Amino acid sequence: MRSFFTPLLAGSLLMAGHAHAQKLSAAVTGHYNAGIITQVYQAACYARLNDQQQLALATLLNKRDTTLAGMIAAGTPTVFIDGERQSFEKQVQALDGMKKYYDSLAALTGAINARQELRSYKKYRPSDDCMSVITRLAKEKQTQLALIQGDYSLPTRRKDSLEKAVSNLEDSLIQGALTRDGVFISSSHFSAALHYRKLLHLTDGQVDSLVAAGLHATYMRDSALRADPFAAVTDAKEYESYNMSIILSE
Repeated sequence: MRSFFTPLLAGSLLMAGHAHAQKLSAAVTGHYNAGIITQVYQAACYARLNDQQQLALATLLNKRDTTLAGMIAAGTPTVFIDGERQSFEKQVQALDGMKKYYDSLAALTGAINARQELRSYKKYRPSDDCMSVITRLAKEKQTQLALIQGDYSLPTRRKDSLEKAVSNLEDSLIQGALTRDGVFISSSHFSAALHYRKLLHLTDGQVDSLVAAGLHATYMRDSALRADPFAAVTDAKEYESYNMSIILSE
């Protein structure tokens, strides 16, 4: 979301079916060019802008385009043009009624990016319940990131800090959900029990115990194989067999 009007995202938004038909003010349709009218209509459909809000947006967009076109014609260096563009984007974002539009755009961007992210998790073949959890977390993460990236009032360093914090938190929650599903546990018995925990009617306490025991068994196996790649790893197998029977009988 680097500018107010991004053709690809705008087209996706209008095709997504979440917009509402909106009648534009005659003050807009009768005084501005097709590009401005299209942009105002796009925002009005999502933010339900009234006539006064539509006119304020059209006026600012027209001022932006006129200013930037003049700078380009004058051969102004790109860095200054980009700075002026960002200043206008900040003003557009601050207009009365525009928050809903930017929230809608962030939600769409988040949903698109979440679908891409979820492809990387499907290789683990998580259970339906786990997939439901990580889908929700991925959407929350990507939507928050889109909101941060599209907030022109935030300094760059602050954006980077917030993006890192959001990613770290959501990624740890996703990894936790996958771990509780048995994904990162090499022990076949612990992993299978976690994957089918609902069919086995396991309690949260049993799931926690299986995760802890499974991770420890994985550590035992990895440590043994690191010392001797051809080791039989009998200790880990005995640990697994012993603890499985205790945990499942709790």
